[in-house]
Amino acid sequence: MILDKLENLYKEDKFDEAISLALEALKDDSNKENIDLLLFCGKLYNRINDKQNAINYYTKVLKIDEDNQTARTALEMLKSIMDYYCKDLLNP
Repeated sequence: MILDKLENLYKEDKFDEAISLALEALKDDSNKENIDLLLFCGKLYNRINDKQNAINYYTKVLKIDEDNQTARTALEMLKSIMDYYCKDLLNP
């Protein structure tokens, strides 16, 4: 199964390969609304510090399932990281 392959690549720190495989799988119409695959894409992009793409994938999950707690929690965390502001760091 695709998620097993992705998980193995993730564990081996082969993030670029995992992203390529995931994006290829999402091209298949049967996977376009695969919540587990979309969540994994969010996880992958977050892991490589591509916060904007991670947010995009978690948002896609919430458009399909607005009650998905995993996506909601991840999205809130990412938004809080991106909204973080410390005036002491910017104005010493």
